[in-house]
Amino acid sequence: MIELATKIKQKKISWLWPGWIPRGKLTVLDGDPGMGKSTITADIAARVTHGAGSPCGTCRVSKGRVLISSAEDDPGDTTIPRLIAATADLEKIDFWSEIIDKAGSRPIELPTDLPFLTSRYALWIIDPIVAFLSGRIDACRDQEIRRGLHQLAGIAAEKGMAVLMVRHLNKSSGTKAIYRGGGSIGIVGAARSGLIVTSDSENRRHLAVAKSNLAAIPMALRYRLVPEGDVCTVAWEGPVDLKADDLLAADVERRAAPVRAACVDDLRSLLAEHNGSIRAEDASIVLTTNGHSHATIQRARQELGICSRKNGDGWIWTIN
Repeated sequence: MIELATKIKQKKISWLWPGWIPRGKLTVLDGDPGMGKSTITADIAARVTHGAGSPCGTCRVSKGRVLISSAEDDPGDTTIPRLIAATADLEKIDFWSEIIDKAGSRPIELPTDLPFLTSRYALWIIDPIVAFLSGRIDACRDQEIRRGLHQLAGIAAEKGMAVLMVRHLNKSSGTKAIYRGGGSIGIVGAARSGLIVTSDSENRRHLAVAKSNLAAIPMALRYRLVPEGDVCTVAWEGPVDLKADDLLAADVERRAAPVRAACVDDLRSLLAEHNGSIRAEDASIVLTTNGHSHATIQRARQELGICSRKNGDGWIWTIN
């Protein structure tokens, strides 16, 4: 359908959580397992059921009903206890993870089962998004993802509903935060807001905006996970002047430090055994056998100040 620009009615952006989660749009939340993504979504859901203050403490979230689709956590023993610990109004929360038909029950498929979504919600949490995508959609193929999520975005816009899609991080390192989510870049491409949970060099946890098409990127929020019975709640500690890319780089460095230190020790011992000089090929064979990657070996060489000189058809590593 082609529309004349002058016939399209202008409207303001509507926010569930101003600056972070827009209504009528898709938002993606990325993070490694164990960082508290699902606990954070429970915290946000609880705030929506009351129209309470936002985690950043500078505004309120929109009040309304919440729909949760979870493929990893059992509602009875995990998600509901988290919601109760976060003081959610359970009368305003529904769960939807299965379709029951003549053949029995099956997991919901997106976007195939979107017509079954007839109620109106302020927030729909899908955790993780890849678990509910139709088997006909390859989560790593950009075109297929964008086509599938186009329909999800359409239902979000139609109902004025914020859709929060949860993903795990991929295994790459040293890349920008926007590229670290699992699956196709089309997932965060379809989202209007991209959030990420990560930790810094001192292992402090943060929630940050990695992508925002609708507002200026706010400062990250520091948080702690606090035990509450058999589950945890989120203790928000306020904003910090850090960006997602900075936090991710610090997290990568923190994780890499002990790995690099082990390689440095192995390389130092290897050189000592050979009177401070060894064939590069021999050293690489030993170090890779010990589980060190080529990149880690090169960083260890730099840290030790190892010189490389040509010797016949090969190279010799010598420590200064």
